[in-house]
Amino acid sequence: MKNKVFHCTRLARALKSDLFSMEYPIFVLDGKAKDSPLKYEHNGISIEVTVKENDQGIGRATIKDKEILMFCLTQMMNKNVFETEKMFMVSFTVYDFLKSVGRGVSGANYQQVFDGLKRLSHTYVLTNHLFNGRRNYNSFSLIDKYEVSETLGYSTITITLGSWLTRQATDNPPKILTLQPGYLNLKRPFERRLYELCRKFCGSKKNFEISIDNFRRRMTPDTPKKEFKRLIKAICQVQDKDSLLFNYTLSLEDQLIKISNNAPAVVVPIKREGAASMKRELKRLDRMVTLPYVKASKGCG
Repeated sequence: MKNKVFHCTRLARALKSDLFSMEYPIFVLDGKAKDSPLKYEHNGISIEVTVKENDQGIGRATIKDKEILMFCLTQMMNKNVFETEKMFMVSFTVYDFLKSVGRGVSGANYQQVFDGLKRLSHTYVLTNHLFNGRRNYNSFSLIDKYEVSETLGYSTITITLGSWLTRQATDNPPKILTLQPGYLNLKRPFERRLYELCRKFCGSKKNFEISIDNFRRRMTPDTPKKEFKRLIKAICQVQDKDSLLFNYTLSLEDQLIKISNNAPAVVVPIKREGAASMKRELKRLDRMVTLPYVKASKGCG
């Protein structure tokens, strides 16, 4: 039986991302790393990222290439096709993708998408990370396969998503988070990765603390410690004037990074239908926590 294919159109919602690639440095921040392998170990989790069949000088997948996966994941999650239709193949026109993520539509932009597909299909991850309740030490590419076809002047891409991604989408609750609508306006890869870690670790909590070395290894492990600390200091200095990370702010205290969530509290009006009703509302307000712009860090925000 022929596999069903989900067709993506223009993106109208905030992007979604999976927790695995938000928590660990699967994607490099730019293409300069080429095929440099990554080896990561922390709390029993081991990850190795390499590039296979690299006779064409293909580098590791970048955080810009990740937009392709996020574009597909967002629309498929919104339509609930992973659960209801069991569809893991997706297609879209390059034009719709480029317009959705705010890129130009020149020949060079098209070529960037094709190059990104090559990097995604040639980037392999070997890990013992737990996916959907199962921990297997296995290797997988970021996308299983893809093809590009030309129809009526449009370049259409069909992708078979990897089980590493679909398992997170079908987990209970799904290991998928909604990002700030302005995520794509973060043009610097360093800022995007910084926001992803804040979103993953701090989420809806008011504060979160993490050692600067742990943060560095999760964000950009190839950056020397001294240089990374300098970059974080610079972010801390400018964020008061320019909200780089939306509702999150950073502070650095010696070897500790503190993330603060400054999202406004949700105001719930109290019904004035007598003393008993007011009492119930007051008790409910006492139990409430400050909520950010999306749901808590677990689940499909």
